[in-house]
Amino acid sequence: MGFVEGVEAPAAVRSVTVAQDELVLVAAAGTPLSRRRTPLLPEEVAELALTSREQGSGTREVLEIALAKHGLAVGDPEVELTTATAVREAVLAGSAPAFLSRRVVARDVDSGSLSVVAVLDLDLRRYFRAVWVGTKNPPAGVVRDLVAIARAAER
Repeated sequence: MGFVEGVEAPAAVRSVTVAQDELVLVAAAGTPLSRRRTPLLPEEVAELALTSREQGSGTREVLEIALAKHGLAVGDPEVELTTATAVREAVLAGSAPAFLSRRVVARDVDSGSLSVVAVLDLDLRRYFRAVWVGTKNPPAGVVRDLVAIARAAER
């Protein structure tokens, strides 16, 4: 049993959605992008050099799928890092903007350290799923209990 994030459920295993969130584009406070008053169009997002998660990460996959629905692709990142924490810290230090979970950056946005940059027409929702091998339902016992706890925590 494990937990994964992304847009689509993995095909090779059974899964159930336990939570969801949304990615937002954030920039360090005081940068030109943080002061922008009009939302970015998908074409403008595709042109941004971003601080990004690595290829294959669920976070990056959400952005890639959202842009692909407009016939666009993610450009080459300015910086590529392997954790959301590293991406967040890089943007806080003045690196290029990044797409991160609204939950991950909530305190930084509330404190004014990061600014959310509005984006139009991109579905940036992602889903967290419990995954397992076997029958339709999670295995009985602690695995099933853990899935129930994860689902209840989201409500």
